[in-house]
Amino acid sequence: TSRGCPYKCIFCSSTQHWERFRMFSAEYVVEEIEKIINDNKRISSIYILDDLFIVDKNRFGEIVKLIVDKRLNKRLTFHGFVRANLVDEETCKNLKKMNFSKVRFGAESGSDKILKMLKGNSVSIEDNQHTIDLCNKYKIPVSASFMVGSPEETKGDLIKTFEFIEKNRSKM
Repeated sequence: TSRGCPYKCIFCSSTQHWERFRMFSAEYVVEEIEKIINDNKRISSIYILDDLFIVDKNRFGEIVKLIVDKRLNKRLTFHGFVRANLVDEETCKNLKKMNFSKVRFGAESGSDKILKMLKGNSVSIEDNQHTIDLCNKYKIPVSASFMVGSPEETKGDLIKTFEFIEKNRSKM
């Protein structure tokens, strides 16, 4: 539903392939979903692979409203990616309304030092924890991806990542 990403994560190709971030309108996105399910009646789930599907809260709210109005949330489940620094109560309520069956985000590391190296100041360990906690509150299954072997990563950094995963094992 969109291309590009304004964030400058050092490992990501989005910032190198797309010079600017752009989105399709909510109406266009929902029309595409309808076309997909009309062309193939067996489809019961849509995987949204956007880097930033939820970045524009108004657009995301419009997508959810159209999906609910057209009762697509009764026919489909959705799953896809979120960015931890963008997840809040309103986002989780809308994900639930839309019938998201699972969300995933790039936690990357349990070490502040490594996370800052990878993602700059755009996201924190606290953002990652908040996302996990909110998804659990709203009973939205959540998973996260982690990176190991980053430049300058120490055994201590790896232990912090392991501890973060262990602390959240029952939540992810």
